[in-house]
Amino acid sequence: ELIDQCLNKLNSNYVEIFEPWIYASHVAVFDLKDKGDINQCGVFLHVEFYPHKISYVLGSRRGAKPFALANHINENEDYKSAKICFESHFGEDGQESDRQVFQDNNSPFNKKVRDTAVQYTVKILSTLAELKIKGN
Repeated sequence: ELIDQCLNKLNSNYVEIFEPWIYASHVAVFDLKDKGDINQCGVFLHVEFYPHKISYVLGSRRGAKPFALANHINENEDYKSAKICFESHFGEDGQESDRQVFQDNNSPFNKKVRDTAVQYTVKILSTLAELKIKGN
């Protein structure tokens, strides 16, 4: 449902840039294609639904710098008003991972929270698509 809503709201020029799919039934994944080939995907956005929060996880499959991407998105979009926090993510070994997290600590069972998840997912995807089109 989230994927369908996002694709319907996303600029039609951007839709072909992403390969959406579902992971583990509670995660909507948007892979940013490289050269139109899903096997060459470099950056992904996970929208993860938990009972008491929604997390937007921006990461890389190979070589990309999600910290710079996440900073760019954080600086150019108003997440503070939505009380979505931005944080580095640390792996099990304590090392900073290649993922950056935007987190909404509200329950996705609330329709307003789900609607907001669509809104912010589209914002993040639009920013990624614009950077991709510019060749960054």
